[in-house]
Amino acid sequence: MNTSKRLALAFFLLSSIISLIILSKTFVSVLAMMGLQDSSIIGRGFTLSTLLAVFSTVTLLLYFTKKTRAWGFVNESTEELGKVTWPKAEENKQRTIQTFVISALVSIILFAFDAVFSSLTDFILTR
Repeated sequence: MNTSKRLALAFFLLSSIISLIILSKTFVSVLAMMGLQDSSIIGRGFTLSTLLAVFSTVTLLLYFTKKTRAWGFVNESTEELGKVTWPKAEENKQRTIQTFVISALVSIILFAFDAVFSSLTDFILTR
């Protein structure tokens, strides 16, 4: 399996885990609003809402990987990301330092303008 397919699979796996968490919390709320008890099915941690969330997540995962163009889109995206020339660590370090320096300079300039205009405003209003 090449790198782009691994990345696409990792994307769908991560999306599924996030969907499972969100759907589980949603089903807990829905069951509570309906007045139904979220009873345990297998031990304390696996409840009816968890079962519904797992079923929904698997259904969504199968739908998006088989019935839509999502799989192809994610595959193409990961292939394009593989073609990108990423900056080296030294370049990142230099750009981060430049960003901090420029931000500090802009902060000092804005502080000076604020102080001048504040003093000017106070002078005009107190006359």
